[in-house]
Amino acid sequence: MSERATCISVKGSFPKSPEYEFLNRLRESVIDGIHESFPGSTLLSLGSLRISAPPTGPICSWPYYEDGLWWVQDTAASIPALALAQEMSKLGHYESKSVADLCAAPGGKTAQLSNLGFQKIVAVELSSKRMQRLKENMSRLSYEWDMVNTDASNWFPSEQFNGILVDVPCSATGTACKNPDVLQTTGTDLAGLIEIQHRLACHASSLLTHNGVMVYSTCSVLRQESEDQVQRLLESSSGATLELIPFQEGELPSLETAIDKAGCIRTLPGTSYGELGTCDGFFLAKLRRVK
Repeated sequence: MSERATCISVKGSFPKSPEYEFLNRLRESVIDGIHESFPGSTLLSLGSLRISAPPTGPICSWPYYEDGLWWVQDTAASIPALALAQEMSKLGHYESKSVADLCAAPGGKTAQLSNLGFQKIVAVELSSKRMQRLKENMSRLSYEWDMVNTDASNWFPSEQFNGILVDVPCSATGTACKNPDVLQTTGTDLAGLIEIQHRLACHASSLLTHNGVMVYSTCSVLRQESEDQVQRLLESSSGATLELIPFQEGELPSLETAIDKAGCIRTLPGTSYGELGTCDGFFLAKLRRVK
């Protein structure tokens, strides 16, 4: 038995909120069967299933894995796709159902976008090795994405998007509880990572339609990769002109205390967030293109 709970995202599982009421009616047959297969599991308000006592053996041997009905995803990592879908719905962009997921591998957030009803999803990934894993997950989950194996900061598609996820490569310091080895490499080339992040985010902003929404996220606890990057992005003369869209209380259940003064979300390792419990360190901000 694992000493640490595992969170999974399940097909047909959605947050408990009015925006997803029509989708919640579709989830019972899938979520209930999987819930019963993991004794002591808890369905969380953001749609994740927390397994307190994970089965022994490799994850691929767990119930329904090979059937493609779920994927491993920390609760914090599930927030960006939810935030993007909610904001696009508010702005009337949801019906377009066309979004881009930059730095997409291994595909957890991309799968969420499919789960949330987006019909055209372009998944962009630089690494050929990680792209292969993205393809494997798409096949296992029986989803369909347009996949582009290229540097997202130098990608010029023929269309603009109403919604873009930019989960940039980062130091991953927010996952140190699970992967302590990341602390040994933190700072090795942090300056280089920061420039990659800024270049990616600036270019992504230029791919947005007017009033299009971008969610910028990291699994880092460092301000240089997160809060400072958003401020730099807002002040940048390259890319497009953006404004921050603050998160509001009640928008994402149990995360009220994770909203900072600017209206971004910052979760910290070891901190409990209501019924969500503890999760990885994560940061995300919502931005809208105004010019």
